[in-house]
Amino acid sequence: QARLGVHFHPTFSTVFSLGHTAGFHALRSARELLKSGIHACVVVAADSLLSSHTLSWLDSQFRLKTEANPDGIIPGEAAAAVIVQKNQNFGPGAEVVGLGFATEDAHILSREPLLGLGLTDASRQALTEAGLGLHQIDCRISDVTGESYGFKEIPLVSGRLTRSRRTKAQPLWHWAEAIGDIGAAAGLFQLAAAEDALRRDYAGIETIICWTSSVEGGRASAVLRRSASDSGTMKTDRTGE
Repeated sequence: QARLGVHFHPTFSTVFSLGHTAGFHALRSARELLKSGIHACVVVAADSLLSSHTLSWLDSQFRLKTEANPDGIIPGEAAAAVIVQKNQNFGPGAEVVGLGFATEDAHILSREPLLGLGLTDASRQALTEAGLGLHQIDCRISDVTGESYGFKEIPLVSGRLTRSRRTKAQPLWHWAEAIGDIGAAAGLFQLAAAEDALRRDYAGIETIICWTSSVEGGRASAVLRRSASDSGTMKTDRTGE
């Protein structure tokens, strides 16, 4: 702000320092702004795990993937931005139809047994708001980073929420396999992937659930569906990543 001589609005701009879940918390804030009459809102996230301090901390916690530790993350860095609008008929795209938030007591730094309760609660909130069951979701997108912890959490959530048999495959997508752990940018990268898949009608996907898990226990979920017309809910449009 000092360099450009431009200042963010004191009321309509907020910073969320919440790790992987920050993007979805910002999305919830954007939704409240849209309800108050704001025409559009830009949600931006940027993060880097490549600093010496972060790498040293990851290594000290045995979370850095190395030749001696295969159960770790590959650090990355990224920035993403999406614009969200209400009641804008701009053709096929992604509608955000559900958001959910919770806290996991058995986070990755704790010694508690993982039961997947936090992400389950966040997902249940988002699915309830969307009026959908997990069996009606065509695709899952997660911020799992390669650690076994995350891949244990996902089946726990699916087991707790799936109440009806699904005959079609329900793929799991994750960015980390391509660009590593991108921290706070993870949620918005999921929105970009979801918007792209829904806009292009990729593989018949109509509904997507996104999952984010912060290191210290924060959990957030978003449900999106394909939309080709104005339906009064919040829509996203990818602007860059």
